[in-house]
Amino acid sequence: MPAILSSVGAIILGMGIVQVGNGLLTTLLGLRMGMEGFPTEVVGLVMSCYFAGQIIGARLVPRVIERVGHIRTFAAAAALLAASGLGHVLVIFPIAWGVLRLVTGTCMAGLIMVSESWTNERATRKTRGKILAIYMITIYFAVGVGQLLLNAGDPGGFELFVLAGVLLTLGVLPVTLTAAAAPVVEERSRLKIRELWAVSPLGLTGVAGAGLVNSSFYGMGPIFAQGVGLDVAGISAFMGLTVFAGLLMQWPVGWISDRFDRRTVLTGVFFGVALASLAIVPAAETSHVALFAFVALYGGLSFTVYSISISHANDFIAPGDLVKASGGYLLIYGTGAVVGPFTASALMAWIGPAGLFVYAAAINLLLGAFALYRMTRRDARPKAEQGAFVALPATSAVVKGLDPRVDSESPAGAEPPENENSPPPA
Repeated sequence: MPAILSSVGAIILGMGIVQVGNGLLTTLLGLRMGMEGFPTEVVGLVMSCYFAGQIIGARLVPRVIERVGHIRTFAAAAALLAASGLGHVLVIFPIAWGVLRLVTGTCMAGLIMVSESWTNERATRKTRGKILAIYMITIYFAVGVGQLLLNAGDPGGFELFVLAGVLLTLGVLPVTLTAAAAPVVEERSRLKIRELWAVSPLGLTGVAGAGLVNSSFYGMGPIFAQGVGLDVAGISAFMGLTVFAGLLMQWPVGWISDRFDRRTVLTGVFFGVALASLAIVPAAETSHVALFAFVALYGGLSFTVYSISISHANDFIAPGDLVKASGGYLLIYGTGAVVGPFTASALMAWIGPAGLFVYAAAINLLLGAFALYRMTRRDARPKAEQGAFVALPATSAVVKGLDPRVDSESPAGAEPPENENSPPPA
């Protein structure tokens, strides 16, 4: 473990600090827009701009890295990210905030691509699974901590924006001060969407559904919590509990998916999320204890959809094409993430705060129905031929290079021993 941390510790620590600040900023913005009286649809549109920025960043940042290198790209993106975060308190206007969220998403894409490509290059066959587990735990935990920091100041003031800006700036220090050599820039390519659909329609649909649902929660969850009467501490706990539950459930759900037909597991998760979503609606009006219990169930299941969908699709993809496929999956996820917050916000404007979870239930019911249909179209993949479940944060295509089934030290297409490097229990 010390050897692993010495090789990737600085970059993971830097991204962890950044994600604390970004998690705080995202929830703070949703809450502040509610306090400022922004129309619900406008809030959704502003939040969608962040994910649009990530798509733009995925296109632009590789060229920047090629020109100036990883460390300069990370430092520049972090500086611009901090500036955009602080800019929200200078101009409180929906269009300006939409532009700032676009910039924030673009910068976050840059930071993620630098950190994950760096981490990927340091991974070996023996350490890849452990590195991925450490990275995934750090990201989820950092985002969860960011939700709790909402209690550190008044969301109606400027202090929390300053705190987020400080954290976003501090995240650059471990990276710029590391003595480790920067990784070599690699050529990036992806499989076309129609090729991914031909390989696994359910895997591709599950990824799209994860984008539609998870982004809507991150963007509109604070508006829902505010609308059902939670105070700042309650909103902080509501968001944080969901994220932490998503982290903790990765391993038990992954363990089950390695031992049964993943389509069956996905179907159960889809319907489980739908039921939890529908249960949240009446619970919000009757009991905060029940509300928090159901939202924990919701987060614990919903945030596993992306990982299970990717693992299911990868069971049908040649090992040499896994990294190429990940680029297409992230495009699909990002597209869903752009659409999700605005669509959910429109439904919330129509029927009230409950619209967020009515939307989540509807999407997951459709996904569950499609999963049942796909189970009639071809036989299950033999369990002996399934790869190990890989818990993944839906960030950038580079992280999928950390998939234990991809061995950077052997020829493309060579498959390592089954389940050799599956992530250890948390």
